[in-house]
Amino acid sequence: PDKCAVSNNGIVAVINSPIKDKQVGSLHVYDENGRTLFEKVFKSYMSGCAITPDGRCLAAATLYPDNTVYFFDIETRELKWSYKNPRKEAIIDVSISDDKIHVWIGKSEVSKRIGYSLDFEGQLTGEYIESLEKLKTISTGPIEKSIETLISLLESNDNEQVLDGLKELKANIRRLAKYAEQLTSHISRHLDSEDKKIAELSRDVMVRLGKLAPDAIEPYVEAIIKSAENMASKYSVEPLFTLGELGEINPKWVKDKIPMIIESLKGHKFWNMRRFAAIAIGQIGSKDPNLVKDAIPILAKYLGSSDWWLPQLIELAEKDKDVEIDLATTQGMGVNLESWIRDAALYALGEIGGCRPELIKDVIPSIISCLRRPEGYTRKSAIKALGKIAEKERSYVKPAIHILKKIADKDPDEGARRESAKLVRKLGL
Repeated sequence: PDKCAVSNNGIVAVINSPIKDKQVGSLHVYDENGRTLFEKVFKSYMSGCAITPDGRCLAAATLYPDNTVYFFDIETRELKWSYKNPRKEAIIDVSISDDKIHVWIGKSEVSKRIGYSLDFEGQLTGEYIESLEKLKTISTGPIEKSIETLISLLESNDNEQVLDGLKELKANIRRLAKYAEQLTSHISRHLDSEDKKIAELSRDVMVRLGKLAPDAIEPYVEAIIKSAENMASKYSVEPLFTLGELGEINPKWVKDKIPMIIESLKGHKFWNMRRFAAIAIGQIGSKDPNLVKDAIPILAKYLGSSDWWLPQLIELAEKDKDVEIDLATTQGMGVNLESWIRDAALYALGEIGGCRPELIKDVIPSIISCLRRPEGYTRKSAIKALGKIAEKERSYVKPAIHILKKIADKDPDEGARRESAKLVRKLGL
C-alpha cells in the first residue's frame, strides 16, 4: 500500500496505485476483522487518505490530473461529495481532526503544508474562504481587481501569502504580462528573501515575465543575478541556469559573465557545472553567437572522447572531498555524466549553428559522428542540433542524410527514430 489510515474502532483504509503505467489508483476499506467493506478505483494516482475517529467516514485524495478530495460514508459505501482542488499545487495528503478535513498541498512530503480545510459537508472552513477567493480573483476576476489583489499578496508580511501571490502570477503569467512594469517592483523586493522558496520563485517569475516583457525586468537584471549567486550552495547550478535564461532574453545583460561561463565549461571541478555552462552558452548563442564563439572549440572537444577531462576529475576526487562526493552521488544515481555533458554540448552547438552555421561548420563532422553513438538520447540530441543548423542552411547537413534516413527507418530508440523522421520530412527527403 502507498498509505493507510485506521479509526479508533479498527476500520482500515488503504490507498494504492497498482497499475503505474495506466495512472490509476484504488481505495480499499476493511473492517476490524480484515473483511473488505468496499473498494473504489480512480483515474489518477492516490495521494492520501484519512478516517474519522469513529470509523464512519473517510476522505481520500488524488493527484493530477484529477487532483480532488473525495468524502465517503463508510456505512452506506456512498460518496457524499467531492471537492476539486482550487490550488495550483498538488494534493500531497489529507488528515482529519476537529471535525475538519485538512488538505495538505505542496511538491513533496517534505515541503507539504495545509492549504485549506473542509468541513464534513464539503465546504471551506472560514479561515480559508478569503484566501482562496483572492486566488480565484487573480486568475479569473476583472484585470484591475486581479492586479490589486496580486499586489496585496506580494506586499504581505505573511510568507505564505507572498508564495500564493507568486504562484498565481506564475500560473497566469500570460494574462498579467502586459502589467509587468507595474508588478516587477513588488516582486523584486523578494529576490533577497531569507525564505529560499520565495527567493527562487521570485527569480523564476521575473525571468518568465522577462521573456514576455523584457523592458520590464531590465532594471532588475543585476538583482536577479545576485539573488541566484547569493542563494546558491557550492553544488548549485542556479547561477549558471539564471545566466542562461537571462542571456536567452537579451545576451547583453550577461555579457560580462560570459568569460566565467566559458571557464566553467572548460574546467569546473563539478561536472554538472560544465553541463549547465554548455546549456547557458547555447541559450546566449541562440541570440548572439559572436559573444560565445570562443566556447565552440571546447564544446567540440566534449563531443569526442572524455579522456581529456574525466580522468582529471577522478584524480581530483582523491584530493578534493567535494569532488569525491559529487562523483559518488552521480554514480549512485546511475547518471552517465560523459553522455550528459556531450548532449549539452550538442544542444549548444545546435543553438549557435541555428543562428550562424558558418561559425560551427568545422564541428559539423563531429556532430554527425554522434549519430553513431550507442546512447539513443545522444543520437536524438545530434539530430536536433543538425535540425537547427538545417533551418538556417541545409547544405551543411547533406553529409548526414544517409545516416538520418537509416535512423528514421530502424533506429532502436523511439525518440531518435521520431526526431530523425521529422528532420527527414522537413528536408523534403
